[in-house]
Amino acid sequence: MYWVLMSYLQRYQTGVNPNAACTVSAIIILVLSLLSCQTSDLQKREQMMINNADFNHIELYSDVQNKCSPHISVFADFAGIAINLPSEIVFETGQHIEDGTFVRFPICGFYQIEMTDLIADASIIISVLNIDTGQSYKGEIVDKDPGLEAEPAFSQPELSQVALQGQVLAAYFTRNLVKYVDLPASEARYQVQVNIGKYQSEIVNVEVIESKMGGTDAVQK
Repeated sequence: MYWVLMSYLQRYQTGVNPNAACTVSAIIILVLSLLSCQTSDLQKREQMMINNADFNHIELYSDVQNKCSPHISVFADFAGIAINLPSEIVFETGQHIEDGTFVRFPICGFYQIEMTDLIADASIIISVLNIDTGQSYKGEIVDKDPGLEAEPAFSQPELSQVALQGQVLAAYFTRNLVKYVDLPASEARYQVQVNIGKYQSEIVNVEVIESKMGGTDAVQK
């Protein structure tokens, strides 16, 4: 659903059809309603503190809430981005995981942003700073959704600025940070932040540690 709505946003940038305002409003309301139903039950069970080991058991590429997602309700009076990451990441030199990266480096996020702001800039940018060296790294979360490769049989309405006034998009995401940010396979202490347009998350500190024991499956202590 998230990717379908993003395709509408992209189409808006090439033209606007005011006659489609009502249809678009209905689509947006439906998407937000489905998102809230999907997350409400999970949030009731997630009041305990997250520990690093919990990040080992979540899906790395997902747009639904999980145990490590920020505990912010889609109904909350919140505008912006929140992120969770493990405080420690453990990697093995010379090893790679299924997606080809050198380590599992999960970043779990939630954002709730006005649609008009997303039209201006919907890019999800991850910024990483090496605390000790001052070296900075940056990458954009860009995922190809095969479900949107072909044009649908029906004609999609364009988004109207009027239809978007007062509308917000609330969405969760979980990704492997090193798939989008080219970090070296070495020990380091990092500060991580996510930006979407004018919005920015809090800064989270993460330490990357090289495993001193071969054959371990754990990536977080």
